[in-house]
Amino acid sequence: MVKSINKTKTIMFLSLMLIMSCFLISACSKFDVEDTNNEVIKKVLELQFTGPDEEFMELIWNPKYTTVVNNKEVNKELDKYVAEVYGPYFIDSYLSPFLNTYGMSYQVIADKFNFGSWILTQ
Repeated sequence: MVKSINKTKTIMFLSLMLIMSCFLISACSKFDVEDTNNEVIKKVLELQFTGPDEEFMELIWNPKYTTVVNNKEVNKELDKYVAEVYGPYFIDSYLSPFLNTYGMSYQVIADKFNFGSWILTQ
């Protein structure tokens, strides 16, 4: 009789665990969920790697847009342009660090070595 009760408890416990496992697996799976950031990532990559952007380069290299304030170069036109082009895709606190670290590097290198025209001729 004790064996029968233990066997019943074991079967009930295993059944409960199986049901909970199935529920957990089905609740955590994301088969049909689309990442909403895919379009944002795609747009930023297009902005970065289809350059160099001539207006962007003009604002960077032309000294008429740069002023010195408290021994620091300030380019309000570049800041305005960057906010218009990249602003919708970044939070405000990350826009400036992005451009200072990664955002300008490809554009400047592509402009300096004229990669834009090289890519278009290939």
